Amino acid sequence: MIPIFVYGTLRLGEGNSHFLRNSVLDNKLHKLSGHDMHEVCSSFPGIVEGSGDVYGELAYVDESTLQMLDMLEGVPDFYDRKEVYLDGYIRAYAYVLPIEYSIRPKIHGGDWVKHRKRR
Repeated sequence: MIPIFVYGTLRLGEGNSHFLRNSVLDNKLHKLSGHDMHEVCSSFPGIVEGSGDVYGELAYVDESTLQMLDMLEGVPDFYDRKEVYLDGYIRAYAYVLPIEYSIRPKIHGGDWVKHRKRR
């Protein structure tokens, strides 16, 4: 199983979470440091390398689900799938945008679910 950090619409209860129905979620909130979350459009976020923290969940997916997620996220033309470390020591993959997206509105606090509920 392949660990994927999900921080936006793939999180449990969010609009694209059904894509992870055959995956294993660890039901914990994890922190990815060194990245900032931005609102790409009103319906989904993206992260870029930066100085903040991003919060999300860890899903363990099989190879076919990973390929489907790569297509959903537009790898490599939109997002890149990069190796990251959650909580400082858990190795996983995350979908990261190019730094040019840092001009989009920043989501302070780095938590998409909390941000969406505040709107």
